[in-house]
Amino acid sequence: FYGMNVTKPPLDKADVRKAIVQAVDRQQIVKILGGGQIPMTSFIPSGMFGYEANVGLGYDPKKAKEHLKRAGYPDGKG
Repeated sequence: FYGMNVTKPPLDKADVRKAIVQAVDRQQIVKILGGGQIPMTSFIPSGMFGYEANVGLGYDPKKAKEHLKRAGYPDGKG
């Protein structure tokens, strides 16, 4: 879990937040940790009331770059 202060730039732009989410490879993180964790795509874990499988944005660096460009940060800079 990571929280973002969405009231201050650049995180006040939804496309920047989407880019961050799509730039994180959750599968690679759990491989590095090596403890058998399951990558989460929801704030609610599997098995709990309200859980929905495969919600949210998945890892996609190409789309992350497109979000940054739309937000006014071509090449991820600015």
